[in-house]
Order: sequence, then C-alpha cells, then structure tokens
Amino acid sequence: MRIPPRWSRSRSRPRPARPVRDVEGLEARELLTLFVLNQTTQAGVPLDSKLIATFSGGPTNSGNDVIGSKPSDFSANIFWGDGSSSTNGLIVTEPGGGFGVVGSHTYNSPTFPNSPDQVFVQLNGLNGSFAESSGQATVTPASLTSQGLAINAARAVTFAGAVATFHSSNPSAVSASFSASVNWGDGSITQAQVGTDGAGGFIVNGTHSYTSSGTFTTTTSITDNFGQVTLANGVATVAPTNSVIAPVSQLVVATAGQALPPSTLVGSFFYTPTAGTTPLVLSAAINWGDGHTTPGTVTATSTTMNGATLYDVTGSNLYQLPATHPITVTVADEAGHSGTIGSTAIVTGPVVNPFVATIGVIPGVPFFGKVATFTDTDPLALSTLPTATIAWGDGHITQGTVSGPDYNGVFSVSGGNTYATSGASSYPVTVTISDPAGRKATAASLALVSSQSVAPASFGGGLELNGFNGPYAALGATNINRPVFSGQAGAFATVLLGIRRIDANSTLPLGLAVADANGNWVIQSGPLPDGIFQVSEVVTPAGGSPVGPVPLGASGLFVVDTVPPRVVGASTDAQGRTLVSFQDNLSGMNLASLTNTAQYTLYGQNGRTIHPASATVLPNAGLPTDVVVVQLVTGGGSKFRPRYVRVTALGITENAGNLLGHDVRHTIQPASGRAASNPVVHLAAHKPKPSTRR
Repeated sequence: MRIPPRWSRSRSRPRPARPVRDVEGLEARELLTLFVLNQTTQAGVPLDSKLIATFSGGPTNSGNDVIGSKPSDFSANIFWGDGSSSTNGLIVTEPGGGFGVVGSHTYNSPTFPNSPDQVFVQLNGLNGSFAESSGQATVTPASLTSQGLAINAARAVTFAGAVATFHSSNPSAVSASFSASVNWGDGSITQAQVGTDGAGGFIVNGTHSYTSSGTFTTTTSITDNFGQVTLANGVATVAPTNSVIAPVSQLVVATAGQALPPSTLVGSFFYTPTAGTTPLVLSAAINWGDGHTTPGTVTATSTTMNGATLYDVTGSNLYQLPATHPITVTVADEAGHSGTIGSTAIVTGPVVNPFVATIGVIPGVPFFGKVATFTDTDPLALSTLPTATIAWGDGHITQGTVSGPDYNGVFSVSGGNTYATSGASSYPVTVTISDPAGRKATAASLALVSSQSVAPASFGGGLELNGFNGPYAALGATNINRPVFSGQAGAFATVLLGIRRIDANSTLPLGLAVADANGNWVIQSGPLPDGIFQVSEVVTPAGGSPVGPVPLGASGLFVVDTVPPRVVGASTDAQGRTLVSFQDNLSGMNLASLTNTAQYTLYGQNGRTIHPASATVLPNAGLPTDVVVVQLVTGGGSKFRPRYVRVTALGITENAGNLLGHDVRHTIQPASGRAASNPVVHLAAHKPKPSTRR
C-alpha cells in the first residue's frame, strides 16, 4: 500500500487514518482507479460542489465485478491539505462513464509560491475495495480592483469624505481585512478609514486640509491582510476661500429602486458676496450621473469662515441599478458667478438578510421541511423568486425550494435529505440564497440528529383504513373532504400534521394529537378543497425534542377528490366494435371497475338490446387524468349494429371511490366521425351515500 505523500507546507495538518486491510482487500483495490484533480482557486473564494476526483471500477455485492457498480457502493474522505478537518465527498456518476467525488471547501489563505497544498482522497468500496491518491491545490491571493474619486475642497477648510472605492474577489472579506492611506498630492500622507458600501464593495474615507488652492492628484493605497496592494488615483480641486463660490464635495449613498429623500445632501459650498453688495439669490442644478438632472435646494448654514457662509445643496433622485455615479452640482448667483461641486453617489443593491433555523431529524428517515428564512428588499424578488442550494453537512447538496413572501415579507427555504443511520449528533446546514439581481447570502443552520429510543420505523401514518375515507384510502386517495389520518408515533408522543397543496407555497397546520399508551394517534382535518396535497408530520416523543417534519407515509402525497367521473364519448372503430370513453380529472379512473360487461347495454334497431361479451380497457392512457377507452365486443353477430350504449353508474368508480353518478345513454358515433343528435342523456341519478362526520 502506498504511503500518503508528506505535506509540503510547514503548517500542521492532520494525517488521514490508515484503515487496516486484509490480503483479500488488496485484490479488490486493483479494481479501483482513482485520479485526484489539481485545483486552482483564490483565498476566501469557495470551491462550491467542485469535482475533486474521478474513479472507475469497483466490486459489487455479487463479488469482484466492476459491472453494475453505483454511487451508493462507495464513500470518500477528502483531506484538503490546509490544516482543516477532512470532509466526506459526494459520489456522483460522471456523464462520460465512471464516477466522481464532489466536495466543497474554502481556503482561507493563499499558498506559498511553488508550494501548493496537497489534496488527499481516500476511497472505499464494497468487499474491502479501496484506493488512495493525491493532487494539488494552488491558492492565489484574492484580487483587488479600485477607483479613485474626484473631490472638491476649499483652502484651509477640512475636507472629510470618500476618496476611493474598491472591490475584493474574497466574498468573506470585511472592512477589518484592509488598511488604507492617502497621498493628497501636496506632500501630505494620512491614514484612512475603510468601510463597506452596501453593494459588496468598500469605501475609503479620508480627512485633510489643503493650505493652498489648485488641482492635486490623490493616490489612495489599499492593502489586504495578505499583502496585496492596489492604488487608486483621483483629482482634488481646491478653491481659494476668498473666491465667490468655493465647492465642497459630499458622498451620497443610495439603494437601487428606493428614492432618495428631498433632504439628501449632495454638495456644499462657501459663498462670499461681492464687496459692498448684499447676498444674491443662489440656484443649483444637480446632474445625478444616471441621465437625470433636477433642481437643487440651496440652504444657508450657520458655518462661516473669513466672511464666507457655508451653503448646502439638497435634492432627490431614484437610481434604478447598483453602481457608482459622479454627481455634478452647478451653483450660480444672480450676478453671474458660478461654481461646480463634484460629489459621488454609491448606489447599493437591495439587501438579502438570511435567518438561520434549527431542525430535528431522525437517522435513516427522509426529512423535508424549512431550513432557513430570509428577506430581500429587491422588488424583483416578488415577481421572480430567488433560488437556493442546501449543503446538508453530510456531503449531500440539493436544490432548495423557495416560497413566499409571507405577510411580513419573509421568504422560506425548504428541502429534503436523509441522514445516515450512524453518524454525527449534529450537522451544519449551509443554505446559499441567490436573488434575481445576483446577490448572494448564506444562512448557517443546524440539523440536530434525534437520539430518542423510539425506532424510526415506528413513526408513520396515512389515511385511516376503516372505510370512512372511502374504498381506496390505502392508495392515498379519498372522496371525503374532511379525511381522517392516523398513525403511530410512540407512547404519548405529540404529533403535529402540516398540509400543503402541491400548487401552493405555504404549509399550513392540519391538526394536533397526542398518541395513546400504544403509540396510536388519530387526526381529522377540517374541510379541504379538491386537490393533491403534501402532508408532513412533526413528532415530539414524550420527554424528547421535536423531530421532523417528515413526509407522512411513503411519500406524503394524498388526493382529495369529491367529483364523480364522467362518460365523455362513444364511437365505433374500423372493425365495428364499440368504444366508450371515460375521464376523471383528478384521481383517475379505477380500471378494474370498467370491465364488468353487465354495466353496459347496447341498443340496436327495433329496440333490440344486448350486453357485450367482453369489456377491455385499451392501453392508451398515460396520466391518471387522461381519457380511458373501453372496447366492447358483442356476441350478437355481424348484423347487430348498436346505435346507443347505456352505462350503469353503480359499480363504475374512479380511484377516490366516487361513482359515475348517473346512468348515461350515449349515442355511438360511427367510425366516419359523423355527428349524431342528442349524444348524451342522463338517466336515473345514483348519488354516493353522504358521509357522516365524526
């Protein structure tokens, strides 16, 4: 057996445990060919459901036969080489043949030059087969991009505001991950503060007082915690304090799709009236940088300097998309003096706020339920639902179902998974949410595995089979609009049923019951509309913690159908045989009930009537709601030509138990398709016996 390669980096890494193999296992190993792929990624950027390795072969339960292997025959353990704990790989079938090992991981720091991390994979199959192999992961620093801003200031007046913006490819980066300094272009260098812009980027804010007027080139230096540096050049225009209009820049922060209030400060300026005159009327026009220009409101403040008064310009605008825009404010007085203020608007996107959830699961029992909730301030989320993926913490990754929003604007993420019967007591569940504008958020939920002594097999239930729910309750269908559910959950356990129609988003409470000493419970629902429903249960064992929700019964799907089936046509085929067509729009026709020849009477010339010799359901129905055709063959000789067919209602049902409802006499259409008058006549009515409610 090959010994795993030594780790090439100095930081401590756990060595994979080496399983004990017998001699027979060595032969099985030769049937597995494992190849670990080299990975290249950036620090902080997740490898999300990435193909880590490929392999082929492997013995099956029947022996060392590579034919017939399937993903569930294998398990894999991935050691990432950066000192983190190993994770279980997800085994998938590769499109071109063979299998793949899929894993997710985030490297938090870059690798040293020419010293990649060693990724080691252990693979286990049936009958003792196994394989080991390694590859490399090269982790580069996250990239930085920056942009300097144009600012306006007045001589001897302290400027305080944004001088640059930047972005990092590391999605987990925060303001504390960076440091910044500003070279103001006049020989002064000061430290700056880094903040977030609300749109996934960052802002650099600085303060400085110029001692002279003019134009200066600013250089902002931004450094991340790995030593990566980016430089952003900008222009500072400094007006003399004794000029008529001396502009001062402002930073505007807006949210796409939400109008700025009219009191939004977009720029300021010092105004000095001409000597010997009174202050003149001032006006302002705001170019918002997105194609919109609006008048500004000019208001004097109480701040003065060297005889000049500071004025503020306010205004309102609605930005549609996230971006950074230059704002140009033009101010003028009645004497023809004018000036320009250069400000900046940073338009952030709507925010996705996730909320975590804690769920209870039973090992080996399928779970389906809510795993996270979130809010999204983007109006587009109301018309185009966000999407979600769920990493269950056991190597399984599935697509989540997003529903909502509710009355409070909260969306829900639901999904399903089955945890192994032997494993951890809890699993981290990571829910990644993506909204229509591409914004992402992550909710770190938790799955608690039940340690109750009640066996998972004792949980279950379905429609009660005592006849109250109709004759086909065992098939999951009922013709009662207040069906009764029953099941087992352990002595004195509390059972909460939830119900969701499959064409709806929300799960609603159906009923609550406490099991008896034998673990049996019964719940009758309130009135339900016709439809297909998903019913789930949350079980709280006596003295224990809630487990679930899990589907009730095998799939959790049940049909409520109170509408009888109907005859939709009668015709003859090319051989002169009679064809009668039935349809039920929900549960589908019960095929066995259609083959009793006594339920069909054929009417010929001169009032002659016969029953067919046979009634056969033709195999032309795909879905249960498709039309079902019954072929009737007569024994009356070739001269008998039926004109009508009478179908007796009693005995013909659909899969929920509703009878046909009426005896029907239907004109038989000839094979040529000629129409006949009065094709359908309802005869005596036979209504199902009304149900008694409990």
